Amino acid sequence: MLDSSTASESTWGTTGREDEAHRVHEGLQRIAKGRSAYDAEEASLLRDAKALRLWRDHGYATFFEYLECELGYAPRTAQDRIRVAEALEDLPLLSEALAGDDLRYSAVRELTRVASPDKEAEWIDAASDKCLREIEELVAGHKYGDGPNDPKDPDLRRRKVTYEVHAPTYAMLREARAVLENERGERVTDDEFLQTLCRSVFAPATETPTRPAHQILISTCKECKRSWQTGAGRDVEVDAATVDHARCDADFIGDLDAETPARATSSVTPRIRRHVFARDHQRCSVPGCRSARHLEIHHVVHQADGGGHNPAGLTVMCFGHHQLHHQGRLIIRGTAPDQLVFERVPVRTNRAEAEAKEDGRGDEIRPRGRESKALCERRASSDPKMTFLVEDSTADP
Repeated sequence: MLDSSTASESTWGTTGREDEAHRVHEGLQRIAKGRSAYDAEEASLLRDAKALRLWRDHGYATFFEYLECELGYAPRTAQDRIRVAEALEDLPLLSEALAGDDLRYSAVRELTRVASPDKEAEWIDAASDKCLREIEELVAGHKYGDGPNDPKDPDLRRRKVTYEVHAPTYAMLREARAVLENERGERVTDDEFLQTLCRSVFAPATETPTRPAHQILISTCKECKRSWQTGAGRDVEVDAATVDHARCDADFIGDLDAETPARATSSVTPRIRRHVFARDHQRCSVPGCRSARHLEIHHVVHQADGGGHNPAGLTVMCFGHHQLHHQGRLIIRGTAPDQLVFERVPVRTNRAEAEAKEDGRGDEIRPRGRESKALCERRASSDPKMTFLVEDSTADP
């Protein structure tokens, strides 16, 4: 039988904890709401501070130095705060949602990456009942000006990778990047630098131009044409430019759903590969590039556009410049080896548009590989009827 004094003590203890928990929760909510209002006010003040060049009045050389010393913001945080503040100037609905605590700063920060003035209401509505992680997933794969229901571009979805290394390793990374940029004759992005490091691991002990040094697996759905690259047992969706890049120099192993495996075929035979590598002196053919590593065969006229495997239509390129071409940032035309023309394209200019302008065709040309595609409802692992064309994409000669 429960003693009455014990029961009374237990009841009071539970009630007291619930009251304390309620007090703490209300306090944290009050602080969060106040912080949202402060964040909205700070965004407005940051725009004013930048317009006034306020840092000069206080003896600082840059806005970032002012924000670090006066507000305690590290450079990356300061850069992000400024970006959000400038974006909110043209997004009154998001500014109002932040000031009214309808959306917290972390959510607004993500939405300003994609929301344009004509789409911000759609994004606010789509994010209204979601937590931050869900909002990050909602935004991933979209570019500025997209709506929340527009098709996603897998190449826009970046993965953040963080390493903690000792001082000597950090110094070697900086030196390796400097060597690579000197070899390329231009700055490289974090993505390009890490890809080069990975390909150095994959490369064989001795270079040979007769076959790829390493192969990666890319699967393409025959119905919707979406593609996935396999990495250590995990499939990661890749964009059309990555597939075009792979097709330039690939081994095709056929339809995996076929009862009898097809004979593997190569887009470039060993004999042609040896010929082209020897002709191009086993180095990248892009003017100014001194790279003799991580080389690939490129079809000047893409195979999807009718390009053949004649040596005059093939050239050797380093992985970095080959990737830039298929991303639309480097136009290549002409005949190899001596009549090739290379044209660099600003990031905001589309390759197909530039080629159309060059040919006088105006708006007749559309970006290749960007057509709207039906979405796969399920992957092959869950739908045995799904058929994939699988190719082993070459990474190095």
